[in-house]
Amino acid sequence: MWPGEANFMNEKFPRSFIPRELRTADAECSYKRHCRGVVREVIGYLDLQAKRDATGERFVFCHVNDVVAHCKRYKGEAYGKRAVEYALGFLLHKHAISRRLKRRRAGALREGWIVTPHDALFTRAKSICSYVGRKVPETRYRRDPVSRSWFWIQRIA
Repeated sequence: MWPGEANFMNEKFPRSFIPRELRTADAECSYKRHCRGVVREVIGYLDLQAKRDATGERFVFCHVNDVVAHCKRYKGEAYGKRAVEYALGFLLHKHAISRRLKRRRAGALREGWIVTPHDALFTRAKSICSYVGRKVPETRYRRDPVSRSWFWIQRIA
């Protein structure tokens, strides 16, 4: 945790998170529908990168500076590194990402996050998509012994 992270997250970031979202019956829902501001930009970028993981583990290896470079405001100045770090801490608290883990990709040991899919944290009842956290049935998690972080794993049918 960064200094002052708990206070900042308690005051600012709960307003950036929308636990229930009304959707039409056939419309898809995503993380970006449940977030605003810097949290929306960060989870949008990480989710996009996670979909590109060829192994299906949804591992994103990048540095905070790379996330900062890709997270821009709709209008105005770019988000600062500190705001992105707070957003990552908030997403970790909501179990949307894991702590930094090491995985082997392209022959090298890389450090990054495992991004939990939207459907592993949210349930859909008719037209309302609601956040329930890690309590979604048919979802599995594993704990990394080194970082002591819980992360989502893909269920093999």
